[in-house]
Amino acid sequence: MAISTTEKVQLSDDWIQYRNWVTPIAIVQLIKLFYAGHILNNKNSSLLLDMMIHSVPGSKRLKGYLPAGAVVARKPGTSRTSNGLTRATNDVGIITLPNGKHLLIAVFIADAYGTTEEREGIIAQIARFFWDGFGN
Repeated sequence: MAISTTEKVQLSDDWIQYRNWVTPIAIVQLIKLFYAGHILNNKNSSLLLDMMIHSVPGSKRLKGYLPAGAVVARKPGTSRTSNGLTRATNDVGIITLPNGKHLLIAVFIADAYGTTEEREGIIAQIARFFWDGFGN
């Protein structure tokens, strides 16, 4: 994981955003530490979890094909599209499965020419696959 520049700086040049990176495995490990209470105190953990559950941007991603009542604490991420290329369409989060267990998940789509609907649909399909496979 590397955080080398700010969002504001990244907007000036599409290539700068590659200085900031994380692997899906590393971000899931970070979410696991957060969810286990090892990063923030209880008050701040609850606040962040609530913000993630009520996150609106990218609602067609991890939550896209899940039942309406599914609880998903998530953090989407998207870069801008330039000449039809979107460098990043991501969603990471914690899905509460029907059996009460929790699925920690990260789906990253990088350097894609597909439409927003296609990219978000892929993320939604992956989340639904795991929902169906591990939910019971």
